[in-house]
Amino acid sequence: MNNHNPTTEKSSLIYLERKGDIAFLCFDKPDSEVNIIDISLAADFHRLLDEVETDPTLIGAVLISKKKGFMGGADIKQFIDLPNEEVRKAAAEGHQLIKRLSLFPKPIVSAIHGACMGGGTEISLGCTAIVVSEDPSTMMALPEVKLGLLPGMGGTIRLWKRVGTQQALDITLSGKNVYAKKAYQLGLADKLCNPAQLTETAIQMVGDLASGTFNKVDKRNGLSKFLDSNPLTRKLVFNLARKTIQRKAKGLYPALPLIIDSIEFNTSHNLDQCIENEINLFCQLLQTPEAQELIQLFFTITDLKKNPYNDKALAPKSIGLRLNEDNATKLSFSLLKKDCNVCILSADEHEVDDIQKGLGKLIENEKRKGILTQEKANSMFEKLTHTIDKEVPQNLDFLIIDEQSMASVSVPENTIVACFNPSKPLSELNQQLPDLVGFQYGSPVDKSPLLEIILTETNTNKAKGTAWIVGSLQGKNCIFTQNEAFVPKLLKSYFVAALQLLQAGNSIAYIDKQAKVKGFSLAPFEWMDELGIEAVNSLLQGDFQASLSSMADKRFMGKSTLKGFYLYKKDKKIRKLKSNPDVLQLFDQTNDSQVADIGEYLHQQMLAEVQECQDNNLLFSEKEGNLGAIFGAGYPPFLGGPFSYLSKRTIN
Repeated sequence: MNNHNPTTEKSSLIYLERKGDIAFLCFDKPDSEVNIIDISLAADFHRLLDEVETDPTLIGAVLISKKKGFMGGADIKQFIDLPNEEVRKAAAEGHQLIKRLSLFPKPIVSAIHGACMGGGTEISLGCTAIVVSEDPSTMMALPEVKLGLLPGMGGTIRLWKRVGTQQALDITLSGKNVYAKKAYQLGLADKLCNPAQLTETAIQMVGDLASGTFNKVDKRNGLSKFLDSNPLTRKLVFNLARKTIQRKAKGLYPALPLIIDSIEFNTSHNLDQCIENEINLFCQLLQTPEAQELIQLFFTITDLKKNPYNDKALAPKSIGLRLNEDNATKLSFSLLKKDCNVCILSADEHEVDDIQKGLGKLIENEKRKGILTQEKANSMFEKLTHTIDKEVPQNLDFLIIDEQSMASVSVPENTIVACFNPSKPLSELNQQLPDLVGFQYGSPVDKSPLLEIILTETNTNKAKGTAWIVGSLQGKNCIFTQNEAFVPKLLKSYFVAALQLLQAGNSIAYIDKQAKVKGFSLAPFEWMDELGIEAVNSLLQGDFQASLSSMADKRFMGKSTLKGFYLYKKDKKIRKLKSNPDVLQLFDQTNDSQVADIGEYLHQQMLAEVQECQDNNLLFSEKEGNLGAIFGAGYPPFLGGPFSYLSKRTIN
């Protein structure tokens, strides 16, 4: 194969390289870690397609990225500042580009390694075929729903044709990541290959497509094919999806029903009609207040992904964990996935064995899903060590330790220590560790997207920046707080308000329902059962102590014991049955409730606590407060966060 110079300047997002009779259309946005689609892409892309189409020596093309990831999606900032007509024009240009890809006279293969998000997935869906590397970082997604939008460049038009209506609804309504192996199993990708062979596999596929020797396989299962086979059965699928999202989202997110409407429309109209409809719905959603708030939340998340103390931070080579079995297993798993060296500190050899067994189960589960390869699994175990000694190894850069173990463990001077979920203000803990930070996790520790890094005035910038890196390695959105955690205070206000409403005569189920109608991601009594009654009693610090202690005496401990505020049944999963009638007598109900809007009452109690935290200088910024409330305390995301809500209410 002969390599030729690029024919388009590398100053643009995309340029062309020739390898023999195949053109490589390379995504490589200058001065950026990720490829982001901007409005100028269409013109550059068309020029390259003109060259591929008119050159008789080229049999086809491969789309590939020169960066670690494939594509990070569209630059939403460019869209929100445009007038509606300009948005329509830009969307139409994107659609016409992908329409051209889908009708191109020569085969075009999208070769995906790393994350392929939003517009990157939609461009790939327009290609003749898709190849994905079998790598833990490789995934495809249409996450626009998380911004209050729908996929605006053909996602609702082409996805269902590849994976079937049911899977298309699942992917677009959830915005979830579809990892490489799953993408191949669903038919979203046509071929799965070793990362080192991605280029060769894509070249081979272009040749096979050009010669007519590659046959696409319909990977839908029998039920999916049956449901997609005629309008009547498809109608059943769409109606069920509408009922499901109404039950779960309570009509609070306009994008959800419009995504269903768009996919349904696309199953019975021609391509140009589908394009026009998707553009109309995209522009309609972009103007909604829900989308505006969710987009601002996205910008907040992006801003807070920058380490504010990066210039002083230490990239930790080895991280120690002195935690209970469950937390040590979950945190070691997340750190090992990021190639960290992890040392388990324990006083019990049997506990170490149990942690290793638990870790093995988590690894096997992700191997089964295609998220981890065997090679990656082996390297994770190689990076795990343990010690039974009470002295922390000298080579540990960072140690996460529970509060009970702090007094019994000798820590080297250069090791930065984080106290796991401290029960008191950080300044009241170990005075021998001036650089001690706090790590406040949500529950469960591996699923909660938030980590509060608690600081005191004595912390160095090195400790702050290094703590941020360790949190980021766990996949957390990190916020900083002063001396105490923010989220537990919000949860306390939320739970106390719910218990007051219960005592005033409202039912458990009704209070929870009204919380969800308001938009809280978790209802208070469901959440208390999830945390466990002992943990709730500790969090509330004396409020309702007698009633909660009575629940514990009766073994109404929450979801884990199948009895709490609700009754549960364990089959393959634990499922909720009904509220527990025996709880009511423990709360001395007065039946004198004066609250007309329960959801708003819960909201106002949380806002009052937010205001108090701000008055006490607990937070470093309002952005961090918004993110903490949404990710940590279930605050309604479409309201933009409590500070966003309060500022707009003040203006109004």
